[in-house]
Amino acid sequence: MKKGFKGLVVWVVLEGILLGGFLWWMLGMAGINVGKLEAEGFIRGDYVCAGKKIREGLRFEKEVAEDYGKMVSFVKENGHYNKEDKESSQAGMQVILHPVGEFLVYRTGEEAVSFFKDRYPDMEGMEIYFWGDDYQEFLSWNKGADGSVELAENYKSLYSYRVNLGGGEKIRLQAEVIGEEPGELFDEMIYQVKIYEDEKEILLQELRVKSCYMYESPFVFEDFNADGYLDLTVIFYYGANGGTASHYIFSPSQRKFVRIDDELDYYGWYFWDTDARILYMHYHSSAISGAEASYQWEGETEYKKIRQFDHDDVGDGVQVKIVRFGEYKEEVICDYVYSMEEYDKRSEEIWSIYYKDFIWEQEVTDSSTGKKYMLRYAEQFKKEMAAYNKGIYYDGKLYVFDEDTYLMQVWQAEIVDPCSGITWDDEKQELAIHYGEGLSVVSGEWLFGYINTNWNGNLTNKT
Repeated sequence: MKKGFKGLVVWVVLEGILLGGFLWWMLGMAGINVGKLEAEGFIRGDYVCAGKKIREGLRFEKEVAEDYGKMVSFVKENGHYNKEDKESSQAGMQVILHPVGEFLVYRTGEEAVSFFKDRYPDMEGMEIYFWGDDYQEFLSWNKGADGSVELAENYKSLYSYRVNLGGGEKIRLQAEVIGEEPGELFDEMIYQVKIYEDEKEILLQELRVKSCYMYESPFVFEDFNADGYLDLTVIFYYGANGGTASHYIFSPSQRKFVRIDDELDYYGWYFWDTDARILYMHYHSSAISGAEASYQWEGETEYKKIRQFDHDDVGDGVQVKIVRFGEYKEEVICDYVYSMEEYDKRSEEIWSIYYKDFIWEQEVTDSSTGKKYMLRYAEQFKKEMAAYNKGIYYDGKLYVFDEDTYLMQVWQAEIVDPCSGITWDDEKQELAIHYGEGLSVVSGEWLFGYINTNWNGNLTNKT
């Protein structure tokens, strides 16, 4: 999750003419006295558009009529401030500024409001935002008809974001606390979420969500289904061992966020293979114990679980169970208790079973002993090495399991070209791996003869 505030954005609501005749005389002048402009209502700042600083300048906006306004600004170009006039169709005259200079010495929201309220007494109201990777309201104040000022702390009650979801879809999301109810551990805040088409007042969707996460914004935008569009994650709770969240996938065809099954409501450590659109989730419970699950995304919001890996501390060892889910059945790849010492030494090999997509597998029999073994082969494209070999470089690995699904051996070969076929000759007790114009061969004598003495081996090459 991204953290840290990078600056400050202020929305200032101005009404009435603050500058008078002196201002309009100043507008026609080639030489601009920045200090005087600031004193008359301009605020030095940067142009901010969709979260990006465009250029440095000064802006002042005033109401001209009920349904439109006129913004007068000075843009700094080549060291000079040049005048710009722009008409606005928005009523209310909200000005987006990125203040610099003396305002930054005011560290708290209350001091910030006090500073602007005292400096610009004719303002009807003001909203202060801390600018980071989102729009997040901090404090606001409004002047009543009797001249009194009402200060609202909205840090934990109102959030506003402008987000480019991707694919040309830009939204504005506003979330406001509309209620609170007791929960099992903490009070739960109820948010009313409204999603608009960005820069337009077209309401696309409304959601009602709950969260007891109060440390920072519970709203996170991430590409959860790896389709190129940002999705919405609402954190419900997050602690030392993870937490829970509700995930809303953005559907481009429906132009709305779709709530997915609570099976994926865990919020902690997860990552993606964006090319394959696979989501890997880690469920932590202790230094050793935990569970992994991987999901294959299909279409916009559909997915299926493809693998699961449970690793549990059972006192004198670690119970490892890796299951692969097919269309009609599930298959246990490994279900074995490894000693603590072996698990520690071979953890990288053991964990790799879970992540590998095996492209070939076959049960074979050692004719000399009658023992059965399961051979599984996987290969991985090496992008870094391929850069030096005309874009081609593959690393092949042969996994050998015994009848108890214990991982006996992992044989490795850098075969460069992708595998084009694998055959096991039962009579010759020989495994042949074809790739390009080459061939890698492993004899049964070698494969089975040293299987209990070495944890790692290398395939021999025969062309």
